[in-house]
Parts: sequence; structure tokens; C-alpha cells
Amino acid sequence: MKLTLKILVASVLLITAYSQCDAAETNYMDPILNQAKVQSSGRLTFWGLPIYDATLYRSTATNASEFALEIRYQRSISGDALASRTADEMIKTGVSEKQADLWGKELAKIFPNVEPGTMLTAVYIPKQGTTFLLNQKPLAQVPGEDFSKAFFGVWFSDKTSSPKLRKALLGQNCLTPLFNEHCTP
Repeated sequence: MKLTLKILVASVLLITAYSQCDAAETNYMDPILNQAKVQSSGRLTFWGLPIYDATLYRSTATNASEFALEIRYQRSISGDALASRTADEMIKTGVSEKQADLWGKELAKIFPNVEPGTMLTAVYIPKQGTTFLLNQKPLAQVPGEDFSKAFFGVWFSDKTSSPKLRKALLGQNCLTPLFNEHCTP
């Protein structure tokens, strides 16, 4: 009987600690997105190996257009490799090679090397562009709707190379006005 009680107490404590940790992680997003909520999440894998977990945050404000994509890495990847891969993915979604190359070089100056557990968050705010956070702290800002659409298109364009992740993140929702095309998950 005592063992069962100890297991029950330990389970309640673990669940409480996990819930508080999850709430604390969401709270950092509240001032950025006006009371953020998790819309969805998904995992990118390559040959069955986890690369990163992605979480899409939305504002709870009515008709809010801002959102954030948080990437929590499961592998070590160099910042240059992240920037290069992002530029390649932009091209696949329809960005010209010349423009993707320019943005890739800009991202190479921004993106750090990541290790398992590193969080990179990209926040879209209309008329401000994209703000990047590293482990919940400001990293850089890239102005412009064109850049934002190209960058977030890597995950949310209907031409993404990761349609399963797109479907997991978007569900039946669209990210307007950045992506005005028909949202079919």
C-alpha cells in the first residue's frame, strides 16, 4: 500500500512539473503574440531519425495574423548548414535562386550552430517581418513580407518538401495574410 501511494505521489509530482514547464515555455511567447497558444506541433524525421520538433504558436487575439514557429533540434547542425538548407528549400517553393542565395547568406550570419535541445523560434509580425529567437532570447530581425513568405514557406507553402509536417502544423488552418493561397493540408 505504501509503495502504491509513493508511486501515485511521484506521478502527480512529475505531471505537475511537466505541466509547469510546458506553461513556462508558452509564457515567453505571450508578450510577443498577445497571449499565445499552441496550435499544433510535428516532428521532422529523415530516414526515421528525428531532426527537430516544430511547434506552431498563434495569438488568441481575434483576427490576429502574427504567429511563431518554434524549432527544437534533436541533432547537432551547423548554422551554415541550416542557412544553406533553408535557401535550398526556398527555391523548391518558388523563390528565385538568386534571391534564395542572398537570403541564405543573410541567414548564415544569423543562425548559430545548434545542438540537441537548442530552440530557434521565428516570429512573424505583419509589417515588421520575421524576428528570430535563440533559446527564447532575441537573436535577429529580418524585415519584409517577401522574406517572411519565403522563409515560412519552407514549412507552410503547398510546395514544401515536408507535406506531412505541414499538415501536422496547419491542420485545417491557414496563415493569412502571409499565405493567401488555398490551404489544403
